[in-house]
Amino acid sequence: MRMSPYFSQLKDSYQSEIDDLRFDSVGNDVLEQRLAEKRRAFKELLPMMECAPEMVAATFHGSISVNDRALMETYVLQHPDALPTWDIVSGSLSVRADHDALIALALSAEGGDAFLVTMACLQFLFDVQDDQFVSQADDSDELDHADEQDVEDDEDEKVEDWLSKHGFDRRSTT
Repeated sequence: MRMSPYFSQLKDSYQSEIDDLRFDSVGNDVLEQRLAEKRRAFKELLPMMECAPEMVAATFHGSISVNDRALMETYVLQHPDALPTWDIVSGSLSVRADHDALIALALSAEGGDAFLVTMACLQFLFDVQDDQFVSQADDSDELDHADEQDVEDDEDEKVEDWLSKHGFDRRSTT
């Protein structure tokens, strides 16, 4: 199966986010406790939906079941601006009822619809984790390496700015 470069990059970042949440400093599995913390703080995470969707998407980890794998496979081929709406995508999913309030909160925020679609695709990719995924790149979609690095740098800077505004130290000095 193939996926767009957008989802190829986010898939790895999402996996890393879940790995980071899973264990504490002594190796205890604390994933459920950390996910509960993220869910309680979801409103404060909303501003990061656009610049770090994988970090916010982790809030929903384990809360979505895919009912139509073939349809989800078509979604992960898309670039963000070509994805269907949440109303369409949610029809191929089952979402834990206790997450309805989080979904409503996301939908009320700017970019929330697109975020929820991205989140569902990331959860799908995490769940199927097989090596059949290949990044799809065609001539119209390829960016040269310098352009990709510029986009990545801009996203990193947005995350750094947001974290700094909320009292965290900057990770970098650039």
